[in-house]
Amino acid sequence: VERRSHLERRGSPELLSTPTSSGQGIQGPRATHPVHKPNEGHHLSVDAGQQNAAISSDRIIVENWFGRTCTLWRICADKHRRRKDLYDDILQTCAAITNIHYPLHSTNGDEHRQLQNRLILHQYITNGQQLVLMLWETNYSKKRKLAPINHIP
Repeated sequence: VERRSHLERRGSPELLSTPTSSGQGIQGPRATHPVHKPNEGHHLSVDAGQQNAAISSDRIIVENWFGRTCTLWRICADKHRRRKDLYDDILQTCAAITNIHYPLHSTNGDEHRQLQNRLILHQYITNGQQLVLMLWETNYSKKRKLAPINHIP
């Protein structure tokens, strides 16, 4: 069974906002708020608890994505001091480039394992080449020390 995000069930995910707390004042039909416990000693219903878990899971995905975007592209992390009409273009460009990097993520299964194997093989080859070079240098220096010095009178 494919897991559908709480955001996907509610509507298109690109138009939703997931605040970290309901006190941020994000309003509108596309805003998603977790349900708070009614009072001390009372508990949330099972449905409300499952909805909160789904919202929390989606919020973690969104926060990780923005963290990755800001880590990869400094322009997304810095305060935007350029023209406001460029902001959407810059953010969409960085988002597209970040999504290109996504296939390298560990959740992508076969491609990730192939990449890891290539990196391991590359490291093995590089280490082998370094070892061969080190042995060659050692043997070369030994031969130079043993070679007779020819003095021309």
